[in-house]
Amino acid sequence: LGDDPQANTATIRAAFAAALARVKPETEVDELRIRLMQGSHDADFVLDLHCDHRAVMHFYASNAQPEITRLLGRCTGSILALIEDVSGGNAFDEAHTAPWRALRERFGNRVPTPCFSTTLEYRGQGDVSDAMAMRDAVGLMAFLAGVGALTSDPTPAHGPAEELPLAGAVEFIAPIGGI
Repeated sequence: LGDDPQANTATIRAAFAAALARVKPETEVDELRIRLMQGSHDADFVLDLHCDHRAVMHFYASNAQPEITRLLGRCTGSILALIEDVSGGNAFDEAHTAPWRALRERFGNRVPTPCFSTTLEYRGQGDVSDAMAMRDAVGLMAFLAGVGALTSDPTPAHGPAEELPLAGAVEFIAPIGGI
């Protein structure tokens, strides 16, 4: 790597592409994961959109780009942002940020943090309506405008999401009703 962070970004992304091209999938799930990474490894923004079983609107992000994390919460109306650099769960969003973090730790400022990746949980499966989908789409478009992916003025319509460490989140299944 040289002293030009933009040139280094191109070099790193080319190395990612070469490494992904060499990976031999062992299962159909492996092949899907590899193809997803091949299609997204060079993106500046990766948004993994989900709908959980039962949940409030929330998202997962790393500490790498806190200003973009705050913008996402304000645009989408997410109640909670779960923050963790390395969760250990091999999540898709983390697969895009963890390599850059490791390279930055090794090479310092010669490696920028070009990828913002998140998993955005659009509430639960029972929380579906045309009106809610329209509000969510408007919020997502405001976020994309805010990061420069769309040419319009961003209009964040919400307050910031509460940011908490992912390590503090635990799903609890009550053994009986009423708890």
